[in-house]
Amino acid sequence: MSSGVTSAALLPPAGEPAARLRVLYADTDAGGVVYHGSYLRFFEAGRTEALRSAGVPLTRFAEHKLHLPLIEQMIRYRTPAFYDDILLIYVGTSELRRVQVTFDYQVRREPDNEVVVTGRTVHACMDLGEGRVCALPAWAVGGLRLPQLPQAKDS
Repeated sequence: MSSGVTSAALLPPAGEPAARLRVLYADTDAGGVVYHGSYLRFFEAGRTEALRSAGVPLTRFAEHKLHLPLIEQMIRYRTPAFYDDILLIYVGTSELRRVQVTFDYQVRREPDNEVVVTGRTVHACMDLGEGRVCALPAWAVGGLRLPQLPQAKDS
């Protein structure tokens, strides 16, 4: 099933996906289509694995009493995913500022590699002890510089 937006306008990312997930029944609506809110959980799974692979697991932030709360999100739905589909989650960094980081996402269906959704989340660095935003720690900056994902011509 296609939404009319062709995935040909979006080049596949280089490298391996950050995560590979099977759509669970709990991720879908009554019609077996992935519920729109489930994609944020898929983004989180990909982001968590990408950061772990880059040497900056979220547990390290927690050890330093830091947190990366979501402050902005955007999702573009391109074609539906369904119960039992295998989804490949690609994650890249498009912007790294003093107190925030922007992650981009492509969710593709295996085995046809069709783009299901693209998205972006922005996270601020927060000092949990002080209860306010703070600069990203120097030890994290290098790992937060994930490769950029190809951008859609229509976005």
